[in-house]
Amino acid sequence: MVKRKFDKNQIKLGIRTLDWNVLKDHISRFVVDFIEDVFSLLEIDEPKKKKGRESLPVDSMLKLLVYAKIQHIDRASIIEDMARYHDIFRFVCDDIRPSERSIQRYRREYGRYFEVLLQMTLRHLMKVLLNLITLLLMELLKKHIIPTTTQSLKKKPKY
Repeated sequence: MVKRKFDKNQIKLGIRTLDWNVLKDHISRFVVDFIEDVFSLLEIDEPKKKKGRESLPVDSMLKLLVYAKIQHIDRASIIEDMARYHDIFRFVCDDIRPSERSIQRYRREYGRYFEVLLQMTLRHLMKVLLNLITLLLMELLKKHIIPTTTQSLKKKPKY
């Protein structure tokens, strides 16, 4: 049986949601949205247990591992602490509390998916950033803040 997925807009103690402390344009929102869109394409079978504790959701663990890697965090003990106490990490991993051993196990079992998702996330992020830079430059050119080569040729230097 797979652990129930938490709603990101679920209210905690009637005061705040999971994303209350995450900026609207923060990289964590990009990672979460992108992995949620792409996860179904990977066709990962989630483990179904009949006995024992429920498994942690694979997509939440992959989001946590990808975001930790982007933040240059590799140690499982640090990832465990961040998922437990840091608001942005709690938002990214849907407020699951993985142990150090479960993080290591998910890395071992789903490592190939982790590498693929990390590469896809970074490629998509670069495309989005390049598009934003291009749009920004186009706007600056339209407003004549950045002179074009024809404008600079028309103006004669003053001596």
